[in-house]
Amino acid sequence: MRTKILALLLLGTIIASANTDLFETPTLFKKKILSSSDDAEENVATGKVNLYSSDLELPTDHNQKQLVGLRFKNIRIPQGVHITKAYIQFISDEVSTTDNYVNIKIYGEASDNVKKFKSSKYNISSRNKTQASVIWKLEPWRRVREKKQTPNLKKIIQETIDTESWESGKSMGFIITYLNGNGKSTAKSFNGNKTLAPKLYIWYVPSDINRFVRDDEKDIVIDNFQGVMWQDNEDVSTIKKHWINNKNYTICENNTSSPACYDTSGDTATTYCSNLNLGGYTDWKLPTKEELLSLPESDPYANNNYSFIYGDRGIFWPKDDLGGYFINVITAFTLDSNLESKGSMNHIRCIKELY
Repeated sequence: MRTKILALLLLGTIIASANTDLFETPTLFKKKILSSSDDAEENVATGKVNLYSSDLELPTDHNQKQLVGLRFKNIRIPQGVHITKAYIQFISDEVSTTDNYVNIKIYGEASDNVKKFKSSKYNISSRNKTQASVIWKLEPWRRVREKKQTPNLKKIIQETIDTESWESGKSMGFIITYLNGNGKSTAKSFNGNKTLAPKLYIWYVPSDINRFVRDDEKDIVIDNFQGVMWQDNEDVSTIKKHWINNKNYTICENNTSSPACYDTSGDTATTYCSNLNLGGYTDWKLPTKEELLSLPESDPYANNNYSFIYGDRGIFWPKDDLGGYFINVITAFTLDSNLESKGSMNHIRCIKELY
C-alpha cells in the first residue's frame, strides 16, 4: 500500500507541474499469472508443451528454441479506451552465463478471450497471433530477483481491445518467440514462485480527450495518448546533431560491424537529450521511430492546430538502431521515412515519459 501511495503521489507531482488542466490522469490496471495453466513453454522442434516448469527460459532451453505463452485472466479494461502504456514484468531467476544478447518477439494472442494452456503438442504455436508485435532485445541478466520489463506493449493490447467482441473481464494472452541472437534469459514462473510470476501492467485513458496539450510557459507538449511529453522549444528548429560522433562515424564507414556504429557517446543526438533540462524536467531521451510516426500527419499550423510550434519541416533522429551504417530518419508531419547515414546532421525532438 505504501508503494502504491508513493507512486500516486509521484504521478500527481508530475501532472501538477505540467501546468495544464487538460492532462488526463491514466487508470492503471495490474494482473499477475494465477495458475500453472497460465504460463507455458513449447519446444519449437518437437511441439512438446510444459505447464509445470520452475522457470521460463527466454527463448531457449538447453540450446533448443522454444515459445513462451502467457495468459492473464479477468482483464478489466473497457472497450474503446486508449492504451497509453503497457508492459509485462518478469523477475530474473538465473544469472546469464554469457555476454550474448538475444532478440525476442512478443505477440498478443488474437482471441477475445484466451483459453488456458494445455499439455497437448503445439498448443502455443497453433494459436493465432496479433498483427501487432514488439521486439525485445534482452541483454544478459546479471542478478537474480531483479525486475525486468518488456518494451511498451500498448499497440498489442490496443489491437486486442479494439475487436468488436472484446469485453472487460475477459482473458488476454501473449506469445513470445525467438528472433535472433545467442543469449538466453531465465525468469520466474508460476510454479517456480507464484508470488514472483510474470505481471501485466496497463495504463489507459478515455479516447474522447484532447491528445495534444501545449504548455507555452515550458515549451513542452503533453501527449495524453502516449503518456509522454514532447520537447517543443526553439532548439527543435535550430539544433542539429550526428547520431554517432565524427570519430565513430569514420570507423563505422569502413567497418559496419564495428561497435563504433552503436556508440552514441560524445556530441550526438542521444547525448543532447540525456543532458536536456527543459521546463524543469530532466531524463529526456530520443523517441522511437514509432513514437515519431505517431505525431500529426499534417502541417502543425493547419486546421488551427497550434500544439507544436517548432520543427514543422525538420528531419528527425529516432533512437531505433538498424545496425551498421544507416538509420531510418523521419520527416516531421509529412512522416516520410528515409535511410540516412549515422554521420548525417539532423534535428532532434526529445521525449520524456510521464509515468
